[in-house]
Amino acid sequence: MSINSIKKIFKRKKTNDAGIGHTKCNDWLENFIKEKKIECYKYSDFKDIQSIGRQNVVRANLKDKIFVLKYFNNDDNTIRQVVCELESLRTIVHENILQFYGITRVEDGIPCESSQINKHMLVLEYADSGTLDTYLNEYFNNLNWNDKLNLALQLANAVLYLHNNNIFLRRNLVCIRLFIAY
Repeated sequence: MSINSIKKIFKRKKTNDAGIGHTKCNDWLENFIKEKKIECYKYSDFKDIQSIGRQNVVRANLKDKIFVLKYFNNDDNTIRQVVCELESLRTIVHENILQFYGITRVEDGIPCESSQINKHMLVLEYADSGTLDTYLNEYFNNLNWNDKLNLALQLANAVLYLHNNNIFLRRNLVCIRLFIAY
């Protein structure tokens, strides 16, 4: 067997279909998406895309449902971190934890902020009441003790679910990272 034959065997097959609306994306992320059967959405299908005041996060509509799109850089380090995060996110199904729906990518030629072009985005459940911090600052005095206890129990149930399923938080659990959805 010649060196050229060996090179051909180990040479990666190139494809134009990256699994996200026929757009190219990072091979590692692409393979993870295909292997784990993560839902891929075409960015151009999202409508009424609006900034919601947080860096790298926008709100968008798809088929009369509101989602959050959280974009991230395509550098290798970020992709590796996102793939690790997706490994956990794809398995989480709990009423007190925002749902991960899939991934999308801003395609070339789609009008958007220049900082978003060719960026991948997580497609997540939209929390219509904002962060726990904002919610408590606005409504704390209007909540009775049963409401406050209910919020605490929901948070405790979510953390218990994560720990029981060996899903470890990679960040501190603080009010500005917790969201309220009704």
